Amino acid sequence: KRVEDTFVGDDSTVRGVSGGERKRVTVAEMSCIGTPIACVDEMSTGLDAATTFDIVEIIGKVARLRKKISVISLLQPPPETVALFDEIILLDKGRII
Repeated sequence: KRVEDTFVGDDSTVRGVSGGERKRVTVAEMSCIGTPIACVDEMSTGLDAATTFDIVEIIGKVARLRKKISVISLLQPPPETVALFDEIILLDKGRII
């Protein structure tokens, strides 16, 4: 509610909402597209653990509600965020471990 009438902005001319809020807007846009699979790569970069958790939780809820698949890559997510996933694939140097 606090940023309801705030521009999303860009990095050079309009300050707009925070980085976490901007990523939430991106998740909302992705949810509206209606594709059967959503791929999200490194969306946690620059976010704190709580914001990362919130965004991953939202993605999961939308995927379950709409019966869609979400593929998310994260670098060193906290245990609470890892617990939100139904399935996990761990990669090391391009190989599944």
